[in-house]
Amino acid sequence: MYKLIEASVDWLSITVKDARCAGRLASIWQTICATETRRGGVISIKSRLGYDGASIGGSFWGLRTDGWLMVLTGKIAAQYFSAVYECGVNITRLDLQVTVEHDVYEPDAAERAVLAAFGHRGSAPNRNWPKIRHLRSFGEGDTATIGSRQSQKYGRIYDKQKEQRNGSYERCWRWEIEYKSDYAKLVAAQLYAPSHGLLSIASIVRSQFAEWGFDLSIPDSVVDLPTVPTGTFSDTDKTLDWLAKQVSPSVARLLQNGVDKALLYSILGL
Repeated sequence: MYKLIEASVDWLSITVKDARCAGRLASIWQTICATETRRGGVISIKSRLGYDGASIGGSFWGLRTDGWLMVLTGKIAAQYFSAVYECGVNITRLDLQVTVEHDVYEPDAAERAVLAAFGHRGSAPNRNWPKIRHLRSFGEGDTATIGSRQSQKYGRIYDKQKEQRNGSYERCWRWEIEYKSDYAKLVAAQLYAPSHGLLSIASIVRSQFAEWGFDLSIPDSVVDLPTVPTGTFSDTDKTLDWLAKQVSPSVARLLQNGVDKALLYSILGL
C-alpha cells in the first residue's frame, strides 16, 4: 500500500518574444535568484540552446537574437508556474510529478507496475500502445519508461529513495510525465483554467498513466500549486521592462556581431 505525498509541476520550459512579458519574467527571475542565493545557491553564466544567460538551482534565464528562454526545475517550477503562466508565454515543455510513499520499501515496485500494465494491455491488444522499458539497476533503483523521449508525451516511474539518497524520500516512488509542444500548452491551460481554478495534478498524472495501461491508485482530491502573488507592475518591473525593450536588443545584436560575451558582461557590470 502507498499514499500520495506530493503532486506538482516539476519542469517548465518557456520562450517569449514580447519585451514587456520578458520584463515581467526578468523580475520573477530576480526574485528566484535572490531566494536561491539566500539558500546557498550560486549564480553562474551559462548558454543553453543558443541562449546566453544565467543559471541557479538547475534553472535558467537567457536571451538570443529572437527572444528569451526560461527553464525552471523542481520546487522552483512548482512555486512559480502560476506567475510565469500569467505572462502569456509560449510553453514548450511541462513536467508533472506524483510521489507516493509505500508502507514498506518495495524495490520491485516498477517491475510490478510494468507487469500489471502488460496484463491490462492484453485485454486490448490492437491498440497502438507506447513502448514500455524496464531498466534494472541492480540495487541502484529501477526505472520504467513509457514512450519515446522525443515524443510529446513521455512517462517515467523510478525509485525516488535511491535517486535522492539523503533520507528525505524513504520508501518513495515517483511517477512523472513529460509533456512537450502542443500537449504542454494544453495541460498548462488545464492547470490554470480560470473557470475552475487549479486542477488536481494527481488526477492528470493518474489519468495519463491509466491511458498507458498503468494503475496509479491515488485519491482524486485537488492538490494546489504553490503560487507567488504577482502584485502590481512595480518600479523594478518598469526598469526591467525598459532593459528588455532598450538594452536587450542591442546586446543581442552585439553578440550576433561577434562581440565577446565577457567584455559585454564587464561593461554592464555583471
